[in-house]
Amino acid sequence: MDSNNKLNNLEEMPQKDLIRHGVPVDAETLSQTDFNSQNLASEFYRRLVEYINSFDERLNQEYEVGIRLVSFDQVITFSVSDLGYYNPSLICFYGNTEDGTPVQLIQHVSQINFLLMALKRVDPSQPKRPIGFIVDEK
Repeated sequence: MDSNNKLNNLEEMPQKDLIRHGVPVDAETLSQTDFNSQNLASEFYRRLVEYINSFDERLNQEYEVGIRLVSFDQVITFSVSDLGYYNPSLICFYGNTEDGTPVQLIQHVSQINFLLMALKRVDPSQPKRPIGFIVDEK
């Protein structure tokens, strides 16, 4: 089945079944979506930054965003200081472990799986630094 047939089948679905970010999406909007660009690391980066900053906004000044990874029977927890990406498929997480050791995690977008959590900040008197940056697309 080619992608046009898949899209036609999606257009036939009842609108209540078409959900994006928790908001119903009509079939016309869905048909205009560029699914190829949705799988680029830059798009994953944009969405991850939104999730992380949204999570951070709910934390008080005493806490910062941390990530917990469980892999190969090991658990790694670190605070997130920044994110990066390399298109088409790599995401980089930068931060420090609880003992202050700097870490950089590089993951393929298909393997991103972690738990956002609140970690006590080392120096809550310093202002929080938002994750990510705004790109002027001119």
